[in-house]
Amino acid sequence: MKKQSNGFTLLEIMIAVAFIGIALVAIMKVQGQGIRLTDQARLISRNVFLARQIMAEAQNRKDLAEGLERGTF
Repeated sequence: MKKQSNGFTLLEIMIAVAFIGIALVAIMKVQGQGIRLTDQARLISRNVFLARQIMAEAQNRKDLAEGLERGTF
């Protein structure tokens, strides 16, 4: 008589769980890198905006004289 197998063996389940675990670790690593890059991009954008604002304020000052290379900022 042959014994018929209807389910999975413990080894097959352990291998499947290991693959799922490895995949989840990789996904979490990529997600963490994405969050860090988003935060860095936000900081760079804010710094560029602030620098443009300071430059616009400097250009609109009334006490600027043409030809001067020094001044207080």
